[in-house]
Amino acid sequence: MQPPENQSLALNGREVNIQNLPHLQQYNAKRREAKMKEIQTGVDLLQSVGIFPSRRPCQDVVWAVLFLSVVAATACFSIYYFQDIDTSRNEDAAFRDHETLNHQQVEALTAHVGRLTLAGVAGTLASLVFAFFFMMLAKACAKPLVYAALFFVPALTIVAGLVLLGLVMAREPVSVMSLIPGGCLVALGVCYASCVCCCWRRYIPFTVEVVEMVAEISNDNPCMVAVSVLGSFAAAIWVMLVAICWVGVTIKYKSDTADQDLNASEPINFAFLFLICWGGGVIHNVCHTSYCGVFGRWYFNEEGWPLVSSVRVALTTSFGSICLGSLVVAVIRMIEYAVRVAQQEAQSEGNYVACVVFCVLDCFISCIGDILEYFNEWAYVQCALRGSSFCKSVRATYALCVCNGIQYVIADLLVDSVVSLGAFMSGLVGCGMGLAVALSGLERSPDGARTGAGAGQDYAMVAIIGGFLGFFGGVIGGASAMSIFSSGTKALLTCWAEDPRPLQEEYSGIHDTIAAKIHDHESN
Repeated sequence: MQPPENQSLALNGREVNIQNLPHLQQYNAKRREAKMKEIQTGVDLLQSVGIFPSRRPCQDVVWAVLFLSVVAATACFSIYYFQDIDTSRNEDAAFRDHETLNHQQVEALTAHVGRLTLAGVAGTLASLVFAFFFMMLAKACAKPLVYAALFFVPALTIVAGLVLLGLVMAREPVSVMSLIPGGCLVALGVCYASCVCCCWRRYIPFTVEVVEMVAEISNDNPCMVAVSVLGSFAAAIWVMLVAICWVGVTIKYKSDTADQDLNASEPINFAFLFLICWGGGVIHNVCHTSYCGVFGRWYFNEEGWPLVSSVRVALTTSFGSICLGSLVVAVIRMIEYAVRVAQQEAQSEGNYVACVVFCVLDCFISCIGDILEYFNEWAYVQCALRGSSFCKSVRATYALCVCNGIQYVIADLLVDSVVSLGAFMSGLVGCGMGLAVALSGLERSPDGARTGAGAGQDYAMVAIIGGFLGFFGGVIGGASAMSIFSSGTKALLTCWAEDPRPLQEEYSGIHDTIAAKIHDHESN
């Protein structure tokens, strides 16, 4: 394999000799030549297709058609099975009077379905409202927020360890072995906090600057939260459709009573889990691509309605690329799930050699899935900017990052910690709202005591399920809104690699910091 003839490329306002890139020096001659050719292909795409072209052809159409066909089939099956369950179960008096494993009557449980559904919806809406104020808070005081995000996990781990130790020591007698779990949690939290102080402290100022910039742009485009709202409800509807299909298949072929085991065969479980992963990935990446389009249009000062244009691109010309990339990740996740099932079976059979092998394989496949999922988000930036196909976007992203040293900047960013904190806090807000809604409609007697359907275990059940649904919906909604920070960071760094001048004019300090980081790494 011969190296590319043109090894000097004009990119990012400077001449880049791809043969001398520091990233390639770790490979042998054969692999270096292959990677040089990949970079050349990506650069050719970057130079042949401009930013925000006036006309965008639909890319990877076959994958969009396949996904939409799967969605249509899932919706039809869910309607069919829902009607079948309703006619064959809910009208059966014997079924309504049947008691479940925790001695609750089915008829009593179905009385709470509407309220519990409302609890999940209310939790999602409350989390989105909280996420909006969280973005405003990030603009006003980004530094305390970043510190809180970094120390939140170690603090939570230490508190959990101390609580566990307190519970153990409150009992008599206290054994040394019973103190080990709590002590391990405390030690783990202390080690985590030490890493934040010693290893990550130098990255905090740069992260604060980036969070402030992304929050300011987000507050100038507050309608992006509307995409989060639609994405959250689309994800909830998709999960509901798939769940109805799963329950319908299970009941139709495996069960006629409320208490029988409803576990379907493993192939059916694999199929429905695959649908959850693929559909959820498509919804998340549509939102991500829309966010990237908004930030890209702000960066290059494109006229028009940035949110409308970005959503239209994500749902039309780039939808096939989003479906393809999400499909690849979903397949990897299914392989990961299959390995975990095999590991559990080996463990139950006492085959420890196979258990260790599957454990190692699980870690390896999980890392591959995480890498693909992370890199796909960078590739979708090119889909938002140029409207290229998924495979071409991957090549263009690789070339852009390697030729401009963006990987060095990514390594110094801790924005994901802020995203995780915001998502968790949104979940807590959703949990509180869901709990309040779930319990608000329970009947009260004149003296204020719970009666009827709200008594005893039923009361506790409604509280637990309502809080869980609120938390679940809150995490989904909060994570969707908080991903604006992650998407905005990726989009802005990619746009800077395309053309650094707009960032230099608007945020000269961040531009100088990025350039200095890349120069320092390349010098070393």
